[in-house]
Amino acid sequence: FPYTTLFRSYKAIVDKTTMNTLCIVRNNSHIIQNKTVYEEIKNLEKYNIKKTMLLRNGIVMVVEVTEKEPRLIELFPKDDLEPVAYVMNVYDKSRGLSVLGGGFRLVCTNQLTALERSKRMNVDAYGTSQFGGELGELIEQGMNAWIDTIDFIKEANEKVFSVKDVVQKHSFLPKKHIEKIVGNLHDQESLYNIWNEYTKTITHDIYAVATNHEPIMQMQKRANKILYYEPELTVKED
Repeated sequence: FPYTTLFRSYKAIVDKTTMNTLCIVRNNSHIIQNKTVYEEIKNLEKYNIKKTMLLRNGIVMVVEVTEKEPRLIELFPKDDLEPVAYVMNVYDKSRGLSVLGGGFRLVCTNQLTALERSKRMNVDAYGTSQFGGELGELIEQGMNAWIDTIDFIKEANEKVFSVKDVVQKHSFLPKKHIEKIVGNLHDQESLYNIWNEYTKTITHDIYAVATNHEPIMQMQKRANKILYYEPELTVKED
């Protein structure tokens, strides 16, 4: 686990097992070690740790958290979502300690991130009895993020557009995956169906074979923007 080495107004975050420098931060940066975050999550009675990932050579830790007594959120009939949360601890302070809501659609096991922004934790709570409680509250908020967006998702299921128009605006995936998405859909589809094809592709075709999982969440967040799609307005000249 990292420790700090002081040098002028900066300090190095070093992996003690390899002696590799992970990043350089200011002396006043409050670093919460991954071990501390992991143990605090482990001590929360309501949750299980499903998976832990170290990304960017140890700079980022992502802990996937599920409920010990899973509940299902109904998106549509026979289309349920099991809430999860992603606790992220970042040593270079670009994000710090934060929690992002997520979920799995059980009908197709698509992995999703919630439409809300990740919630940052107040690092001043570190080293106090409030730390675990605040972390538990953020995890709960992340898992509940879907409840407030169900109506929005149902509206997206009623908005039908040209698949090619939507894909042209959201062509951030490799070309072979975009072509597969278009091939799996009709010419006109609801935003929900298009979003679902993107998330299915990210989960099953990209995540399943990825050696670097860091871009996956960014892809999921970009896919969420499909639900906000509006066609380009054209102005006719007189």
